[in-house]
Amino acid sequence: CLNRQNPQCWAGPKIESGLVMNRLFPLLIPALVVVLPLAAEERMKDSATAEVATKALAAKDPAEQRNALKRLKNHAFRRSKAPEREFVLFAIGMLQSRLGEGSQAVDSLAKLEKEWPQSPYLEEAQVILAEEALRHRKFPEAEGRLRRVLASELPVEMKRQAQELLLWTLVEQDKAPEGQDILDSLYPLNQGEVPTERGLVAMYEVAVARNLKDQAEAFRSDYLKLYKEGPLRLRITLN
Repeated sequence: CLNRQNPQCWAGPKIESGLVMNRLFPLLIPALVVVLPLAAEERMKDSATAEVATKALAAKDPAEQRNALKRLKNHAFRRSKAPEREFVLFAIGMLQSRLGEGSQAVDSLAKLEKEWPQSPYLEEAQVILAEEALRHRKFPEAEGRLRRVLASELPVEMKRQAQELLLWTLVEQDKAPEGQDILDSLYPLNQGEVPTERGLVAMYEVAVARNLKDQAEAFRSDYLKLYKEGPLRLRITLN
C-alpha cells in the first residue's frame, strides 16, 4: 500500500480469524497434554499416610522405601497433632536410618520424642538415639536409653543390639564389672548375624574384669576371626 493517507495501509495485511485459529490450534494441544496430568494429581489424605508408612517399614526394597519416605516427608498434615502424624514421624526416622541418613533420622526421632514424650514408638527408636548420644560421648544418656529398651516389651531380636551397645557404654565408663549380668543373659543372634566389633570388645573386657579367662579367650578368638584388622584390635591384643 503506497498511499499513507489511506487508513487501510495502517491496518496491515488482512488475515481471516479462522485461519489464525487453525494454525495455532496444533500448537496448543501439546501444552494441554502436559498440564492436564499434573492438575489431575491428588493430594494424599492424612488418613492414607499411616498405610503408606506401614508398607514402607515392611518393605525390603530400598527404592520402595525411598519413594515412600519422599511422599511422607512432602505430606502436609492439616493439624500438627493429627493422630496419624505421630506414627508417620516415627516411620520417617526409621526409614531414614535404614537408608543411611543417620543425622536426619536422629532429628526426626528427637522431634517425635519432643512432641510425643510418651509415644510407644519411642521404645524402638531408643537404640538410634542412644547411638547418637554415644557419638557425643554422653554415656549416662546412652545407658539410660539402652536400659529402657531392655526393659521394654520389644521382641528379643531387637534387644540384642541394645545389649551389645550397653556393654560398650559400660566399659567406656570404666564400669566393666557391671556388665556381668548382661553378659550372662545375652539374647541369641539371628541366623547369619555376628556380634558387632564394639560388642565383642566389650564382652571381652567384661570377662577380663570378672576374671573369666575362658570366656575372655573365646571372645578374643571370635574377634580375631571376624575383625582381625579392625580399628579396636589393640584393645584385644594388648590385654
